[in-house]
Amino acid sequence: MNGEALKPSRSADMSNHAAKINAWFSERHPPKRDASETPSTLNKCKRCKHEWLTASHAPTPKSCPSCHSRRWQTPPPKPTPRISDISRLCLVCGHTWSARKKARPCACPHCHSPNWDKQPITNHCAKCGYTWEARKATPYLSCPSCHSRKWRENTDLTHIKATNKT
Repeated sequence: MNGEALKPSRSADMSNHAAKINAWFSERHPPKRDASETPSTLNKCKRCKHEWLTASHAPTPKSCPSCHSRRWQTPPPKPTPRISDISRLCLVCGHTWSARKKARPCACPHCHSPNWDKQPITNHCAKCGYTWEARKATPYLSCPSCHSRKWRENTDLTHIKATNKT
């Protein structure tokens, strides 16, 4: 017998080498699972209502694949009213107008009252019975009709006459 029987054959060396390569590859690359076996998460975009599945072990998506919004987890903001949609009402004369600015207007464009957004103060004279709406917040000194300075006092003329006679 020659040394041929003691030497392994070349085909045996190749098969051992192939087995080692297969073992190394299977360690580093696990077999892929079916889509039905992989647990998945349902994601829904709150802006465009698109739904898609991602693997549960995958990180949270950065954007929606449909609308590409990075804020897909938050609902869209409510629309703010346009300035032209804001209407104003004068409580003094009843005039209605649309605002040009968001700021409070200085006066009503119709009656020019600076107190257009305040309820008018109604005054009544106790002497002559005249009723008027105040144009200012400070009390009037006299009645605009009879010019009496005692327009706020409740005086009964018949009661005064009766006390003077006795």
